[in-house]
Amino acid sequence: MDRAKAEKIIMQNLEEAYHARSRKTLMFDAQIKELSYMIAKEISDDQLDDFESMSEHLRKRYNDIVSSARKILPDEADSLLLGPDFKISFSAYACEELASLGITIPYFDGFDELMSEDDLRIAYFSNRSADEAYFEFLHRFPGASQLICDSIAAACEEVSYGRCELCMLPIYSSADGMMQNVYRQTIKHGLSMVMYIDMPADRDISVRFGLFAPSPCKTEKADTMILTVVSEECGEIAQLPRALMSYGAEFENINSLPPALHDGSRAWELTFSLKNADISKIHLFLQIYFPRFEISGICERFDPQKITRRNTEDQWTYGR
Repeated sequence: MDRAKAEKIIMQNLEEAYHARSRKTLMFDAQIKELSYMIAKEISDDQLDDFESMSEHLRKRYNDIVSSARKILPDEADSLLLGPDFKISFSAYACEELASLGITIPYFDGFDELMSEDDLRIAYFSNRSADEAYFEFLHRFPGASQLICDSIAAACEEVSYGRCELCMLPIYSSADGMMQNVYRQTIKHGLSMVMYIDMPADRDISVRFGLFAPSPCKTEKADTMILTVVSEECGEIAQLPRALMSYGAEFENINSLPPALHDGSRAWELTFSLKNADISKIHLFLQIYFPRFEISGICERFDPQKITRRNTEDQWTYGR
């Protein structure tokens, strides 16, 4: 057989295989849609209008389906139903069907809560880098005033006790990574990040400073979400970036958090853009498969405008 004829036969075979695979994909997707629509209808018939109850029902039904599949298809159930394709499509179709039945999936806590930008007091622990970061934030909040604290913990307390609207904290260094002691304070005081800036430091090192509010909220220009998920299964967590991107989010990064920060459990921090994200689908997906999650921040990314160093003593207002 000459080469041209062999290549033609190969291409024909590839075409047939492609169409066969496409038909299988369409059939697989159609069955997921039918299953998710059926379960969404069950929720509607049971009048489960509370989102927590709906999520629990969906989670239970999904686990029932996996258990049944393992009995019917013992060798294939896990690859069929535990992979990202099934989970992503199931959540998306369930979300669409619930919406068509008049059931609204609520936003995350604080997602529709706008932060007041008037009369802001910002608490922080002063050093050269922090001072420069503070004056950069003043480009964004020109009417803000400062309260200098004697420690990171004191700055967090000023916000959690209601004496300041925001505190500014160093949260990440390109040289040393996540600042665990600072992160631990934000968890202890239940603080939520609303804005961050990456400040150049010595040589090629940069430090990320965040502004934290006492409860979840956002600015009008918020474009980024920081999500913390607690899960012992690394393989399961690896599916999350794909799910976020499937629902229109622009995934940025994922960090493993030290177990000590979450009572010995493994936790992960994911950052993604909200620009084209379908928040309802993301919320439902998390509730079904990763119920141990929390929103660590709905943030505005702020770029440095101009590095301004001010060391005049009488410019500071001192706190504890």
